Amino acid sequence: MTGRNRKVAAALTAVGFVVLLLAVGDGLNPLEVILAGAIVIAAICDYGLK
Repeated sequence: MTGRNRKVAAALTAVGFVVLLLAVGDGLNPLEVILAGAIVIAAICDYGLK
């Protein structure tokens, strides 16, 4: 895996966690939780496959 892909995966994971934190602050909007989970899972899968 190249350094660039690692940075992208880390950035996506960070975005996912930020969305999750915002969702918790909002009172756990289910759509935001699903979106955050999808972003984090996609980043982890992308990171793991390369």
